[in-house]
Amino acid sequence: MLKKTLLVNNYLRNSTRINRLNQEITRITGREPQVVRITEAPQVNSDEFDAVILNHCLQFFPAPADYVAEAKRRVAPGGRLILIGLQFFHDPRPKARSVAAQQQIYRKRYRAELFLFPNKGYLDSDDRERLSAQGIALRSYPQLWLANLKAWLNPALPEHAFGVWDS
Repeated sequence: MLKKTLLVNNYLRNSTRINRLNQEITRITGREPQVVRITEAPQVNSDEFDAVILNHCLQFFPAPADYVAEAKRRVAPGGRLILIGLQFFHDPRPKARSVAAQQQIYRKRYRAELFLFPNKGYLDSDDRERLSAQGIALRSYPQLWLANLKAWLNPALPEHAFGVWDS
């Protein structure tokens, strides 16, 4: 049974998606996970966790593979690192243009940066290779097979995946 779970996410703590995930983790483990937002993740103490879950946030770190390496160090022996909501762009140029346009609109409208840290805002094939090189088993979501087929036919569309690493 899991004793301690860390959930890193890019959503507000009280969002419906996070509440459902928290409830499911609590139901399975019998304990509520420690939840941190992406901005708090680097400051999490050096405790070891039976499970570390990176939920839809990896693309918002300046160096995603470096952050995964740090997350792996937080996983206790026999524990698991889970990466949820990965979208890899085989041809990231259209996505890069879209992110740049969104950043410009946000700066103009709010006089602030769109992202909390400097980052690309997406994952690409190089990120996929770096994660695989770290031993992360990347898998496709079975229910997204059609979207992944479309991504295979059109490299500007994202491939949807999740990742697992066992310590």
